[in-house]
Amino acid sequence: MLALSAAISSAFLLSACADLGALSSASMFVNEVEWTSPPPELQKSYLEGDGEIVILFPSGEFAYLSVTLFRDKASGSVAVCGGCGHSLRKGTWRETDANTFLEQSHWVYRNVPPVRGGETATDAAIAATWTIDSRRADGTPETISYQQQRFIRLQGLANPQLVASLLKQRCQAQRS
Repeated sequence: MLALSAAISSAFLLSACADLGALSSASMFVNEVEWTSPPPELQKSYLEGDGEIVILFPSGEFAYLSVTLFRDKASGSVAVCGGCGHSLRKGTWRETDANTFLEQSHWVYRNVPPVRGGETATDAAIAATWTIDSRRADGTPETISYQQQRFIRLQGLANPQLVASLLKQRCQAQRS
């Protein structure tokens, strides 16, 4: 299973590196972020929160980014923090029926690997079944969920080029 997951993810890394324009046709989702304000003395014009972005490419490729997000207080626009660190897993997805899809992936980058039971889990294959909670008129998912965490369609990300860059950098790191 691990070898199959690695082969799938390697193929994804190569195709994503070759065609980063695919990001514009992908469906992007974000978890329901708990937004907090920086200390008032900093006089910041944004809120911040821990975000998880799920990207479903029409080709069946999958990406999951754990990032810090900023939301502009005035406009409401959302951006990924470029200097805050992130974690990334990649793989594939496919619909298994009208209301679910299966993700097969593995972590390709983490700032700090999580510790489970005293062991560091870094390369374990992930097979997860997600629920499609609602769909758009064109049939694509509008909201999805996994383990009681809801993800909504992410519209108008202020810096999609940063997300594309994070995907590309991890491609280059995998090839080295």
